[in-house]
Amino acid sequence: MSSSSNSNPNVSPNQQFCLCGQRSPLKTSYKEENPGRRFIGCINYKTNRKCKFFDWVDPPTCTRGKDFGNHVIKLLRKAEGENAELKEKLQKFEEVYCRK
Repeated sequence: MSSSSNSNPNVSPNQQFCLCGQRSPLKTSYKEENPGRRFIGCINYKTNRKCKFFDWVDPPTCTRGKDFGNHVIKLLRKAEGENAELKEKLQKFEEVYCRK
């Protein structure tokens, strides 16, 4: 993914197509450099067929915004991990105590 620091005010995330001719979905970055920053890009970016189309929708985030965004992402990932652990424990509980 390109790390261009510019945003394009002319980008309409609802009507943008990449060079592959596919609709480029609006996505949100969860990387440390650009937490919460929205972008559009080639839908084939994880394949060899990608056209490398990429454009930021949002302007760059200030340092304080990056710090806060990264803190929120860290809390979210922790909560997701705890949720996965609880689901696993519940499944084991149900297997032992809720047999039919």
